Amino acid sequence: MHPRTAIRHALVAHLGQPVPGIAPPGYRTAAKENVFSKRSASLPAGVLPLLIVSTDEDKREAGDPANGGGPLRRQLTVMVEGSAAGEGAGNAVDALSLEVEDAVFADPTLGGLLESLRWEKTVIEGDGEDAGLTARMTFSAVYHSHLPPEGGPPLPTRVYGSWEPNVGSPHLPDYREMSDGRPPEVV
Repeated sequence: MHPRTAIRHALVAHLGQPVPGIAPPGYRTAAKENVFSKRSASLPAGVLPLLIVSTDEDKREAGDPANGGGPLRRQLTVMVEGSAAGEGAGNAVDALSLEVEDAVFADPTLGGLLESLRWEKTVIEGDGEDAGLTARMTFSAVYHSHLPPEGGPPLPTRVYGSWEPNVGSPHLPDYREMSDGRPPEVV
């Protein structure tokens, strides 16, 4: 499964599932369980309020080197559309926006799936309260692709260098950190 798919599914589940410990089943938003992925085969007709989660631009974060298929720090645009209609729709989409922002703030990593999920902007669209209004909320998700398997070695955080033939795990104490980008001196 591509990380974008996993992120959409995780956000739909986070926004649409009852909050544990609140009786009767309490939800994070007024949309309750009416939270869907835009890529769903069928969206219900006439069910409001509702939330629709989608993803857009997915790019390598600026400054992260393309390293031949290894882990990349990526930035994904995630959209959540909150729709309401009828009298008070303006207040309803404002309330939905706040509820979604609060839900994201409560778990900005979606259970460890992301490095972060931050709100960027909200745009209100529609033909008026009776016809319906939609709040299009844009979030920025930062995640890493091609992570090592769980329980595997951690990702490197520093670059070290050594000269042949003194390479490999027996010579790790001889390695010197290359913090300034220059190779180590030959001794």
